[in-house]
Amino acid sequence: MIRSNALDSRRRFVMPCVVALAMGATPAFQALSQETKKPDTEDPAKSQDNAPQILKENYPDGTLKLERQVKVGPQGKPINHGPWTRFHANAQPAEKGLFDSGQADGVWNYWHANGQLAKQGKFEKGKAVGPWKQWHPNGQIEAEGDYKSSDAEGVWNYWHPNGQQARQGEYRGGKAEGPWTYWHPNGQKSQQGVLRDGMRVGAFRMWYASGNKHGEGRYDVEGRDADWIYWHENGQKMSEGHERDGREIGEWTLWSKQGKKSAVARYGQRDEPVAWTYWNDEGQLLKQGSFIKNKAEGVWSYFHPNGQKSEEGPMKAGERHGLWTRWDNAGQKLGEDTFENGKKAAAKSE
Repeated sequence: MIRSNALDSRRRFVMPCVVALAMGATPAFQALSQETKKPDTEDPAKSQDNAPQILKENYPDGTLKLERQVKVGPQGKPINHGPWTRFHANAQPAEKGLFDSGQADGVWNYWHANGQLAKQGKFEKGKAVGPWKQWHPNGQIEAEGDYKSSDAEGVWNYWHPNGQQARQGEYRGGKAEGPWTYWHPNGQKSQQGVLRDGMRVGAFRMWYASGNKHGEGRYDVEGRDADWIYWHENGQKMSEGHERDGREIGEWTLWSKQGKKSAVARYGQRDEPVAWTYWNDEGQLLKQGSFIKNKAEGVWSYFHPNGQKSEEGPMKAGERHGLWTRWDNAGQKLGEDTFENGKKAAAKSE
């Protein structure tokens, strides 16, 4: 891999969308309101009366997958009405609750495949409401908070599988609002900042699990633009540049753990080539070229320690592809090699 992993390593600590986290920590209530796949059983619409019918669906091996009660709707099609139970492939219950004329209603319970309770909460006319809880497969609580018309509302708390708190913040109308704090599984703070309408605003800070500073950025009032600085865990600066809408833009500079400049990347618009230049710790030019979607593309050049070009040729999807030329450290041409998708096809010497 030609690309420096400095930017990739910091991305592991960038806070994911907190709205998605809240939704992921609760039941898939959107799916519950959708029409379920019709099992291969009698269509209740063909029944002589409108009495509730029990429909079942099995896994390919014959194990029961879904059991639900339906009634004939206004259009003559079956709609969920009454008990609903879905099972894991190992026959353990997966989710259980009630429907009222096609809308989830009342308390619903969800389980992990190991039998541990996974989620629990209440629906009213198909909307998640009131307190909801979620548990990890090991039984430790994972998330707790309230819903209002299927939007996360108020303070939500999240925990790691080991019981340590993972994050805490507030939602308003389903979007993160106000201060949010994240912690590593060892209890050390990992991220902290303010969100407005689900977007970061103002100062945002990040720390390693050791407690050492990892990153610091400052967002504009719209939460789109931010200048960021990241540090290696030993305290040396790792990278610095500008972000817009969650991605790098313009020039980014990277440094090694020894404090030496190691690379410069120039980002354009989304999906445009990203030009990279690399140096070693002695400040000598090593290589330069471009990436498209994280894969080397176009002409790449490599250099000897004295600055003379050593190799040059085209890259395609991260592999050498086409004619490459080699030189010695005095600039004398040594030969040419032809590559096809990373494999040398032929060689020519001077």
